[in-house]
Amino acid sequence: LHNPRLVAWEPLWEPWRFHVRGKLSPSDEPPFTEVKVHADEACNINISLSMCELVSGTTLTLIDDITGVAQPSEEAFAPHRIVNQTGLVIRLGRSSPSLVLVPGESTDVNLWSDVGALA
Repeated sequence: LHNPRLVAWEPLWEPWRFHVRGKLSPSDEPPFTEVKVHADEACNINISLSMCELVSGTTLTLIDDITGVAQPSEEAFAPHRIVNQTGLVIRLGRSSPSLVLVPGESTDVNLWSDVGALA
């Protein structure tokens, strides 16, 4: 998972070797299943504030999506902001600029979906 505080990826659990053995005894009374997990080393699980925030936020978002609580926003999703601090007019686009920013002006854009519009 990505930890934005560290600006790095960190595993939820560290690489870990283990062995699993199972035994199914349907003829016994009562029938039972036995599962044994054996490891020579401890299993290291990373639990950080960032990890907890990410997991809980993702879980709540999924629950909202599944239950229909989350309604699509009428506003376009724009996770990026371009701020013109160059002192010059900025024109984005190839032949005819689709976006013009004068000095000091800013705009919110979604660079992923707007790439085709800026071409």
